[in-house]
Amino acid sequence: MKRMVIFLMAVFIIAIAFIGCGVRFKDAPINLELPDDFKTRNLLDRTAIWRFNMPELAGTVLYLEQDGSYSRHRRFVKEGYVAILRFVEDSEKKIYSSRVDRGIVAEGSYLVFAANLDAKQIAEVNIEDVSLVFINDADIPWERLVEEANAQAPNPGIHRYWIQAALLSSITIDYYSEISTSASGVVGETFGAKGNVYNKQGTTAHDYKISLELIDLDRLRSTVRQMIPALKIFVQPAQKIEILNKSRVKSLLLKSIKE
Repeated sequence: MKRMVIFLMAVFIIAIAFIGCGVRFKDAPINLELPDDFKTRNLLDRTAIWRFNMPELAGTVLYLEQDGSYSRHRRFVKEGYVAILRFVEDSEKKIYSSRVDRGIVAEGSYLVFAANLDAKQIAEVNIEDVSLVFINDADIPWERLVEEANAQAPNPGIHRYWIQAALLSSITIDYYSEISTSASGVVGETFGAKGNVYNKQGTTAHDYKISLELIDLDRLRSTVRQMIPALKIFVQPAQKIEILNKSRVKSLLLKSIKE
């Protein structure tokens, strides 16, 4: 019995000593770099509604306003064409996962939320591509786009685009706050970083981004104007749009746009 009492006292003393040492963790890596693909994506600033109906978004003409926002205009698709929503395979969904502080904001728009983190906060962020709608080149209504491109130009400073594809990405964010290394009775997920200890605070936040593959209508207009003078010796003015339908010239047009 005496030995048992001595053993329990020893365990108690060790426990007290352990608590006094506080919580210690090996530093976890933070601010992993975003893939280059994410830094060049064209993002739509209205996802609350369009993430539920992206097939209707594909084929729409957008005006890029001077303040950097897009305004939506007419939709052009071939008669009878229906854009199909496809879901990204599970094996290809997750494309970014990292713990980040406010220094990561320079990586691009997907991490802009980090600008609101304070000096004692870290966020764990996971980004997944979820679904995609894509209009194949063969289904692009080139003739109608050429007509739109050559219509009266909008106000100076506005640029026009046609949406060929839209990709929806899901972003989940968990927030962690710095706690004392001598803290006891810590509850919840905890990790070490930057020589400090961080504990999860609050619930998981969710956000969404829609990135766009765009055809530049103003560049298309410029391309058409450059091609027509070379053909005018055998094309009458009334035939200008018709000549663009011919395979040789259409191939040149597509090649110029993609370059």
